[in-house]
Amino acid sequence: MLPDNLIFNNSNVYVRREWRQLGAFFGLHLVYHQVFCDLYRISLPGYRFPAAATFSGAPDGFIEQCQSTCNVHAARISEIFEMSFTHGWKALVDPLCSVIAFESSKHQIVYFTACSPPGPERRKLWDALACNLAVNIKALNNIKGYSRAAGECVGFISSLPGEWY
Repeated sequence: MLPDNLIFNNSNVYVRREWRQLGAFFGLHLVYHQVFCDLYRISLPGYRFPAAATFSGAPDGFIEQCQSTCNVHAARISEIFEMSFTHGWKALVDPLCSVIAFESSKHQIVYFTACSPPGPERRKLWDALACNLAVNIKALNNIKGYSRAAGECVGFISSLPGEWY
């Protein structure tokens, strides 16, 4: 667990902004959530990792929990980018941020298309996905002036079909 002064909340964002540490603060939290996505993405269908074979005999509840955890952290990345628009997105022009935004988008799309349960909750998940993809694309568009990879990521995400629901 992080100390109180490093927890991601509005108060700490304002403090870090005043201390001109916003980029490091946002970066810390983006990388934190990306690490969790990296740990749990092997549970998502379609990813080819040698370690994914270890999930073949795992109970369904465990696999679903891992998939949901990956999606939660990927969505959290979008929330951090969204907050950066209010407080100064230029703190996030590092090329690593374009990779994180792209990976977050991929994980959320895969989770929605392959793992989300049918029913009324699926519509809420679709609405969240649409918002989060718009945020991630906006972040990538902001970064692409500083990173060629960001422009390629925007092109790829934008080429995906718009309706999976």
